[in-house]
Amino acid sequence: MQKILLALLVGSAIISPVISHAEGSYVKFGMGESHYSGSPASKPTGYYLAYGMQLDPSVDIEVGVVDFGRANIGVGYEDIKGRVRTRTRSFYGAAVGSIPMSSAISLQGKLGLAVNRSSATNASENLIAQGYEDSSAKTNVHALIGAGLKMQFSKQVFGTLEYTRYGAAAHGHKLDMFNAALGYQF
Repeated sequence: MQKILLALLVGSAIISPVISHAEGSYVKFGMGESHYSGSPASKPTGYYLAYGMQLDPSVDIEVGVVDFGRANIGVGYEDIKGRVRTRTRSFYGAAVGSIPMSSAISLQGKLGLAVNRSSATNASENLIAQGYEDSSAKTNVHALIGAGLKMQFSKQVFGTLEYTRYGAAAHGHKLDMFNAALGYQF
């Protein structure tokens, strides 16, 4: 986690002079409850960082990175049952559409692609004894769809409440996140 934060800080320092000259662009940081489907479902805290650029008043293009947090998920294959510790991170690109409800509030929809990278480690001796891998990492691509509410607090500062479905983790569990974000427009 420290390596990720360091990489984000260094990347921000390098790219900030370029971004600050891009009118109509924004950066936002969000956190909330991510959801891995499973038995039982796991709901760790997830985080994301996104950069967007306004194409016109109602359409933005956004790219971001998401960390869904670590989860313990129950798995079962007929008579073999166990638990798997998993962590998924995603990189996404999406178009964001906005419909203004008032001068400060708008509804948003998001549609794009997410590249999900999942790592899993068996937490069950039973699964390892049956020949399943001790750990693995997989990557896949899924459609991303989301909806939310944007609130403009000042000319530069805004907040969002969003629900986004990121498709499935590489190990088959569906991924979603409900989050709150704070953003800054340049």
